[in-house]
Amino acid sequence: MLYILALSMLPNVGSKNAKLLMSYCGSAEKVFKLPAGKLTRVPNIGKLTADAIVAHREDALKRAEKQLQIAEKQQVQILPYTHEDFPQRFRNHDDMPFLIFKKGKASLNQPRSVAIVGTRKATDYGKNFTADIIKDLKKYKPMIVSGLAYGIDIQAHRSALQQELPTIAALASGLDTIYPAAHKNTAEQICQNGALISEYPFGVKPEARHFPHRNRLIAALADVVLVAEAAIKGGALITAEIANVYGKDVFALPGSLDMTYSEGCNHLIKTHKAHLLTSISDIDYIARWDTDDMIPAHNNGIEVSTTKPKKTALFQELPESERRIAQVIQTAGGTLAIDEIAIKAELPMSEVSVALFQMEFKDLIKALPGKQYQLT
Repeated sequence: MLYILALSMLPNVGSKNAKLLMSYCGSAEKVFKLPAGKLTRVPNIGKLTADAIVAHREDALKRAEKQLQIAEKQQVQILPYTHEDFPQRFRNHDDMPFLIFKKGKASLNQPRSVAIVGTRKATDYGKNFTADIIKDLKKYKPMIVSGLAYGIDIQAHRSALQQELPTIAALASGLDTIYPAAHKNTAEQICQNGALISEYPFGVKPEARHFPHRNRLIAALADVVLVAEAAIKGGALITAEIANVYGKDVFALPGSLDMTYSEGCNHLIKTHKAHLLTSISDIDYIARWDTDDMIPAHNNGIEVSTTKPKKTALFQELPESERRIAQVIQTAGGTLAIDEIAIKAELPMSEVSVALFQMEFKDLIKALPGKQYQLT
């Protein structure tokens, strides 16, 4: 974990390049041991970036050590994208975080998930509807996702707690900073039955530029996004826009034409960026939750086969690379992304790509959306 965390702290690397470096080098530790010349062989890693990685390695490792000490003291989990508890709903998005920090007991991979967002200046109309819709949603046992902000967000969290539903709060800061501070008690309650999450390390403050990233986490972690109240501009509409890009079902509560904090919702409905939301029946109709007799294993919209994977013995006659790939996919539960396969099998990405093609031709694996592979 030390090297993975340190990799996330290298300057000018970012989540996408961090994943590329791990995939092509085989592990985060190897990134810290290879010379700059070899690092430049990784796609998108030029000489300047490679030189910067080498120059800042020691500093990144020291910072990572301090972060791990704080995480242990504050009982915070650090989940890289290769971890089994990392949110499966994130995996098919190009802007998936390299890792997230999590504090709390709830799994981030609940079968159903509803994000509820809205204005910080919520009216009784919006707050009452939020409480009522969560009460109605209880029969589906979803996790309720929001951003811990004033107004609709905090109403969503508190209503979820009241209904004994797991609730997830995505923060725009490190988990050592609760913003707004007035919601610290609610944040502590959330950790008992839900979780706080962030992609920012300890010590990072809630700057304005972080909130769109926070909104991205909310949208990605949900199956359904509800906008309870929103002005014509604001974070709730940003979340709705991102959710639409991600292919989520977006709903908006309509309001009177003279209500400032219904203008955004009305606009979403008018421009066909959100379904009309009047009651839980609208969600039942669009999401078809009322017709689901059994909830499938969830992998961002992909139904993961519950069929037991082939026994390892059946793969013994395969070439070495294919056998290793089959074993890591099997160990992971039958489905794995290509970059994770490369890391876990400790093989170069180029070799993994060729082997996967051969295995698919042999009908040993099936390619799924988002460059994921499943044993047949």
